[in-house]
Amino acid sequence: MTTVVVIDDDTGFRNRVCALLIAGGFEVVGRAADVATARVVVARQRPDLALIDIGLPDGDGLGLTAELTSHGSSLRVVVMSGRDRADFGPRILDSGATGFIHKKDLTSHAVHALAEGAR
Repeated sequence: MTTVVVIDDDTGFRNRVCALLIAGGFEVVGRAADVATARVVVARQRPDLALIDIGLPDGDGLGLTAELTSHGSSLRVVVMSGRDRADFGPRILDSGATGFIHKKDLTSHAVHALAEGAR
C-alpha cells in the first residue's frame, strides 16, 4: 500500500482528499497545512508520496517539492493547484514533481497514475 502525506492549507479540502485517497487504497500517514509542518511530517513519516498544494501560507509548494526531492530522495510528489498547469510553466517539472493535478480533477485513480510517473 502506498503511504502518502497530504499538504494543503484548506482543512476541509485536506480532509476530503484524505478520505478520497483512503477509499482509493492509499494509506494516509500524515497531514500538514504549511511548509514548516510538512518538513517535519515528511521527515518523521517517510511516505512514498506527498500530495502538495502549490500555494501554501508560509512558502511555495514547488520550492518545498524541490527541497524534498533533492539529494537522491525516493519521495514522489504530485503537486496540485486550483490554477491551471500552464500558469506554472516548466517550474513543475523543474521542481522534481512526478506530476500535476488540478484540484477539481483530483481522484484516487489520477493520483495513482501520477504517482507511478505518468504525466
